[in-house]
Amino acid sequence: MLATLDADLLARYRKHRNNFTTPAKYAWQWAKAGDPREASGLTWTYSNSTGFPLGHGEIDGFEIRVRFDYDGYQSPDGVFTDTPSERAIRNPRWDRATRNERYRYYIPEVSVQEHVDGLRALGYARHDAWLTARGYVLADLTIDAEGDFAVCTVTVLRDGIELAEESVGHIHGTEDDDLIFVAVDIVQDALSTAREALAKLSPPAPVQYAVTATVSRTSDTGWTSTRQVPTFLLDSRVQGITSAEHAARIALDVVNAFGDPIEVSVTALDTAVAQTREVSATGSTNTTDTTTENGDPA
Repeated sequence: MLATLDADLLARYRKHRNNFTTPAKYAWQWAKAGDPREASGLTWTYSNSTGFPLGHGEIDGFEIRVRFDYDGYQSPDGVFTDTPSERAIRNPRWDRATRNERYRYYIPEVSVQEHVDGLRALGYARHDAWLTARGYVLADLTIDAEGDFAVCTVTVLRDGIELAEESVGHIHGTEDDDLIFVAVDIVQDALSTAREALAKLSPPAPVQYAVTATVSRTSDTGWTSTRQVPTFLLDSRVQGITSAEHAARIALDVVNAFGDPIEVSVTALDTAVAQTREVSATGSTNTTDTTTENGDPA
């Protein structure tokens, strides 16, 4: 299969695999994604103090700032030494040519036997548990040997106002591309948080309610006349309307401002969501009682 792959794609995969320190799944995803700087949509420079990449730019109207720092909270998983012990394993990177530059042994934070005991408790066969445990320790050794961990912080602003900040630590990578690929995912998470924050800060969009009304009046002789009121609009910004039902009740007072003894039927339609509420009233639409205890007008 490898023979049929594009040479550039295979080269990028091997680069991201980083001597098997990066899981194959992620190395393959990163290799297929191409240039991480282009994929990020940001401009990248370098920090004068740490040498880590710095990203900045604009995405969908949001200002994005990305920085990497040394992860001061990350403790080593183990220690290197030239002294053998029961917990120590031989450092596969040591040889006579580099004996003055590298330690001969590595003492992991969790020993192979401790890993084996845990895996056996989970039902692993003895041989499988030993192979898996050794893989865990060698992975820790490789990470420790590669050096420092980084923490990535992404800040999202709009018009100079900070809306979101996301930080992820324990990031390991010897190549700038690996760090930038990690940053791209963090940027997307921070953007989602920023959009939610912006929606809460933004005032609700104004709503117009289309009102239709029918007025009926009954004469002393028993005849009833009905008239359709021309459709008109109520703006939520003017009346402080909060719902279609609220708009319908306000429309009752508009149609029958003097509270004449007529029947009024009002329908209000929320033009944004097509939500309809109908309110009807007979006689005065005022809510204040204007009669005395004996029934005479006040």
